[in-house]
Amino acid sequence: MTVEFTVAAARCRALARSPLTRAYAKRAFTRLLASMDPPPIIDGEVAGLPVRLDLSQGWDRKIFLHGLGDSRAVLAMVRIMKALDCRTAWDVGANRGNHSAAMVPHCRCLFAFEPDPNQQPRLAALLAGAPTATAVAMGLSDQPGELPFRVHRPGQSATFEAREGPPDAVAPVCSGDVFARENGVTDLDFVKIDVEGHEPRVLRGMADILRTQRPVIVVEVLASQAAGRPSGWLGELLPDYALFGNYQGLASRISMSACHFGPFREGRTYTHALAVPVEKLGRLAGIVPAGVIAGARGRQPIRPSSGPG
Repeated sequence: MTVEFTVAAARCRALARSPLTRAYAKRAFTRLLASMDPPPIIDGEVAGLPVRLDLSQGWDRKIFLHGLGDSRAVLAMVRIMKALDCRTAWDVGANRGNHSAAMVPHCRCLFAFEPDPNQQPRLAALLAGAPTATAVAMGLSDQPGELPFRVHRPGQSATFEAREGPPDAVAPVCSGDVFARENGVTDLDFVKIDVEGHEPRVLRGMADILRTQRPVIVVEVLASQAAGRPSGWLGELLPDYALFGNYQGLASRISMSACHFGPFREGRTYTHALAVPVEKLGRLAGIVPAGVIAGARGRQPIRPSSGPG
């Protein structure tokens, strides 16, 4: 890297800190990288873990400019994990490991699942700096085996869900219940799921975990899945969980930091759903609406918890 690039990149990072100049910083940084062929690979970090940042990749450019790319979701997860005094956490659909890195300091043990062979080396390298975290080179589904898989490419995320044309590969999968039994996981407190439409099958494969370990769950919800469907597949698969949505208002879009969970409401589109066992709502005071907690007092979960609530 030249001195000129280092100085110009540092200026873009400084401008990216302000909501007023963030868009300009992104355009300036894009122009800067366009002048380099290829864009450089530099030393960086994600949530304190060292990693090589490939500035030809969109997510790595976001990390370089802004830190973690989706700060709303990250802040929400961190607040929840702290409130739970999280023991074991799962990152299902870890991708390049950005969210996994943010989760590491807030749990005693982390498993990060990623079936995309293009992303696994980065995830493994990132988590190599975290002795309490394990990168798992497979996906989660409703039963063990293999599934057709589409790898990540520009403009499309990796997924097990069908798209036009033949799949790119076949990837190994396991159900969450089988993985937990085989790896002695008995204290799962928090699960983040981001698997591009495969979320229902992941949850079906965790039926025993949901009944006995009662984790709090954050799910990325596609607009077609969430909008106006508060009692759809999430409600069917999690009947004794309270469901919330992370609504993006004007303040959150400007600040990239506000995260507000409210009950699922018809007509709203959410980026993430939060599912909380009813007996654990009190532990998330200040994160979920107080009225929901008050309304849940005295309710008994349909499935009893095997651990502390």
